[in-house]
Amino acid sequence: MEKIKVKIAVITDAHGNLPALKAALKNIEEEGCDAVYHTGDAVGIGPFPNESLDLLISKKVKLTMGNHDKWYAYGLPNPQPDWMTNGEVEHQKWIHNNIDPSYKTIVSKFPYYIKEKIMNFNMLFIHYGLQENQVDFLQAIKNPSEKQLNHMYSQFDADIIFYGHQHIPSDIKGSYHYINPGSLGCSKSPVARLSIIELSDTAYRVRNMEIPYNDSELFLELERRSVPERDFIKKIFFSRG
Repeated sequence: MEKIKVKIAVITDAHGNLPALKAALKNIEEEGCDAVYHTGDAVGIGPFPNESLDLLISKKVKLTMGNHDKWYAYGLPNPQPDWMTNGEVEHQKWIHNNIDPSYKTIVSKFPYYIKEKIMNFNMLFIHYGLQENQVDFLQAIKNPSEKQLNHMYSQFDADIIFYGHQHIPSDIKGSYHYINPGSLGCSKSPVARLSIIELSDTAYRVRNMEIPYNDSELFLELERRSVPERDFIKKIFFSRG
């Protein structure tokens, strides 16, 4: 590979997990990245929604809209859909009530995707595939195939697409190169996941990484702050339960 000219970091689905976010951003700073992108769902699930937004914004991370961010900015689906339980509604209300109201305007301006040319590569940063209205996300596909990803992102002209929503990491080359770093904030192991992409004029290299962090504060604050659905959250999204 030619001399690296640009290095960027991509994170996704921080989900209000401040200890994981701090660990990831510390590593990114040590890497000397030129820019950081977050592909949606800064809030929801974790007990630190306000603090996570504080940190992401203060570090000038380039943020795109996720479904949890959208629910905060524009309200929950109405009428309540069948797949959204009453417990989920209570959880989301807690999240929204624990974010400084001044952030609502800021989050409402998150773009649904960022498309940029970096070196000679067209890059797309997006939470997940969009429906025809361009403001609702497609239904999640577990372990999407190359064919499914080609169809999901066929409207975009890009060499490299970073996305999230599905919390499991994925790196697939199809019509484009599709990379999901995996959820930074939600993992069965106490690791913060991220991707580093290094670019030259004619080539690029991706490193998908897992940064260990101490999750004690995460579980302490889920209890101390009485986060609704915390037992379910610990069992499904984190390493205890």
